Amino acid sequence: MASYCSITDILKVRPNISGYDATPATNFADQIAEADRQIDRALDYGWYRKELENRTLEYQGVVIEYWQANPFLRARLKNAATQLTTLGVYKSLQLIYLYLAKDSSEDAFTEEAGRYESLYKGELAEVLRAGLDYDFSGDNVIDLGEKSLERAPRTLERC
Repeated sequence: MASYCSITDILKVRPNISGYDATPATNFADQIAEADRQIDRALDYGWYRKELENRTLEYQGVVIEYWQANPFLRARLKNAATQLTTLGVYKSLQLIYLYLAKDSSEDAFTEEAGRYESLYKGELAEVLRAGLDYDFSGDNVIDLGEKSLERAPRTLERC
């Protein structure tokens, strides 16, 4: 399963980051994998389950929640390379800087981790607001109901 970002994507943002790693052959693979796990969890709880509220079924008085039968699967994200690469880079950089801070007494790594955590949270909020192209039906085609739509926030006012 492909990651949300690669070391190449990370190096576009921070070209010198690999120079800090004592074992550059790893290319921060552990941090990228952990970023993927954390992003999967954030998308599952922050977006996927909310999207499925419209797909909740009730049969003979029993409510069947669609997500229980159909868990979030990263493979069903159809445009992750364009919609989620920046999110993956920010989360990976946060974890990389936290990893580097463990071996150093320098506060700069901790500050950078905090900076990328803030950027990650902002990007995640935008992704959750806009939605994602996700193949809910599993037919490997993004139908109209599965396409992300840029939604304007709605405000209800009493008359």
